[in-house]
Amino acid sequence: MKKFFKSRMTLRKRTPALHTALALLAAVVASLGVCHGQAAPATLDGLREAYAKHRDDLAATRQTQRAALDAALLARLATVEEASAKKGDLNGVINVRETRAALEKASQDNEPFDPPETPAPAGLQRALLDYKKDAATLAAKQRAEEDVLTARYAENLGKLKRKLVTENKIDEAVAVQAEIEELPKPEAKSVSAPAPKPEPKPVAKPEPEPHKPLPPFVLEQGQPDPNRPEKYRGPKNGVFTGAVRKAVDAHRLIVDDGKEARHFFPRWIGGMPNEGGGFDQDIMALLQTLQEGDTVEVKWIFADRFRVVGVKTK
Repeated sequence: MKKFFKSRMTLRKRTPALHTALALLAAVVASLGVCHGQAAPATLDGLREAYAKHRDDLAATRQTQRAALDAALLARLATVEEASAKKGDLNGVINVRETRAALEKASQDNEPFDPPETPAPAGLQRALLDYKKDAATLAAKQRAEEDVLTARYAENLGKLKRKLVTENKIDEAVAVQAEIEELPKPEAKSVSAPAPKPEPKPVAKPEPEPHKPLPPFVLEQGQPDPNRPEKYRGPKNGVFTGAVRKAVDAHRLIVDDGKEARHFFPRWIGGMPNEGGGFDQDIMALLQTLQEGDTVEVKWIFADRFRVVGVKTK
C-alpha cells in the first residue's frame, strides 16, 4: 500500500499540468445532468439543447486543459533556456526559443502544438517528450468522454423514440430516429501492426582451415575387420567424433578419434538385392561428399556392424 501511494505521489509530482487538466475534465463530466441518469427532457429540442450545452462545456474544458499543458511546457522551456545559457550553449538557446515561438503560435491559432524534432539540448528533449505523453493521455481521455456523452445522448433519444411510438406520434419518432443516425460514431481503436524485426547483419564466416594430411591408412584386402567383433557387447547406438580416413571402398566410412579408427557402413534397407534391397542411398550419397581430414560427428547404431544413421561435419 505504501508503494502504491508513493507511485501516485511521484506521478503527480512529474505531471502536475496533466492532473490539473484531468481534474477539470472530471468536473465537467460530473456536471452532465442529462447524461448521468437525471430525467431527460420530453422533447427532441430539449435533448438537443442539453447535448449542445454539454458539448460546449467539454470544448471549453478542452481549451483550459490544453492551456494548462502549454503553460507547464513554457515554464520548463524557460528553465532549459537558462541552463543552456549558463553552459554557453548557443544552439540550445536558439532551439528553445524556436520551440517557444512555435508553441505560442499554436496557442494563438487555437491549434494543437506538434513539438518539433530537435537534437539538443537534452533538457529540451525531455520536456517535449513529457509534453507529448501528457497531450496524448489528455486527448484519449477527451475522446472517451465525448464518446460517453454521445452514447448517453443516443440512449435518451432512443427512450424518447419508443415513448413517441407508443403514443402513436410516428412523425416525431421518425425525426428522433434521423437525429440518432446523424450522431458521430465512436472512433474504432486501431491496432498497430508490430514493428518489423531488423534483419540480422550477416556475419562473415571464418575461412575453413586447410585439411591436415593424415598418415596413410589403407585396410588391406582380406584383413579382418576390427570393427566387426563376433561377440560385441557394447552400446547399441551412440555418437563418434573424429577425422575421416581413406577407405578402400565407397560404402565404408573410417573415422579416427586418435585412439581408434572405427569403420562405419550404411544401413541395409529392404530384402535381398534381387528384391530391391541395398545400402541406404541417402547415406551413400552423404559419404561421397566427405573428404579425408574432415572432422565429423557420426551418429550410429550397431546392427552386425557399426551403421551410419547421420553425419555432421564440424
